[in-house]
Amino acid sequence: MWSRYEIATGISKQESLVKVSTFLSVIGEDTMKAFDAFEWGEAEDETNIEHVLAKFDAYCKPHTQVIYERYRFNNCKQEPGENIAVYLTELRTIAKNCQHEEIPPEEILRDRIVLGIRDDKMRERLLRYNDLTLQKAVNLIKAAKQTEHQVKLMGASANVNALKQGRSKSNRSSMPSHAANNKQQSSLGTCGRGGTSHAKKKCPAFGQKFHRCANMNHYQSLCRSKTVASVHIDDGTDQYEISTVGEQPSCANKALVNLNVNRRQPGNEIRFQVDTGPKCDLLPFKMYKSITGENTVERLEK
Repeated sequence: MWSRYEIATGISKQESLVKVSTFLSVIGEDTMKAFDAFEWGEAEDETNIEHVLAKFDAYCKPHTQVIYERYRFNNCKQEPGENIAVYLTELRTIAKNCQHEEIPPEEILRDRIVLGIRDDKMRERLLRYNDLTLQKAVNLIKAAKQTEHQVKLMGASANVNALKQGRSKSNRSSMPSHAANNKQQSSLGTCGRGGTSHAKKKCPAFGQKFHRCANMNHYQSLCRSKTVASVHIDDGTDQYEISTVGEQPSCANKALVNLNVNRRQPGNEIRFQVDTGPKCDLLPFKMYKSITGENTVERLEK
């Protein structure tokens, strides 16, 4: 564009200093500030229009990424409704930045590796290198894969350690409670006097008196004393009556009772077993006759 401006204004034949002054006068205030901030090397001349234009080209144009430009070239397709002339112009424009004049085989392989890998993040990382070679790309990809594998192993190991520590803490915290429960259960037990589980000296039967054995601090159902009952028979006509039953503590293995049976006169004393379980007490008929004087018996109705 500047070369056309030089021809149009007639300064193409002027010396370089005039061209630079003309250029700086038309670029605007903001661009002039950029010019003032340029750093010039020993081989660069700020009064040479070619050097000034090169400085502004480097300032305004972004750095060309050859791999990306070739990617654009290889994937550039004719758009719907686009004529061949427009499409050809687009290809030529992109090709200017592709450096297709001499392409070494390793560069072609490098390009296809960068463009063909499945890892988008790795592709982004490779494109950051302006001096990327085939060997460097392969090394970076291998290193990334190995690092990813190592990170997974470290994460799995950390999870296992955390799980083990959690179980260990859980076991340690549960051991005292189990021990306390076992100790509490063993200390409580089932009381032989009150029939319940309770703390020491907290028996609900404490202070209770069972009238049959006259002993203190237990319930009737848990009385350990065996009893012997005495039966007193009142005189009657032809009936046998039981008036009162008294109990006396006994250490016998069986519960026995002495029944005094009489009929208007003192009779014989016969011992019977009380609560025989699966057994029963039987009175021989001869003994029955000798005591009662009865010679016959009647069958009981169900």
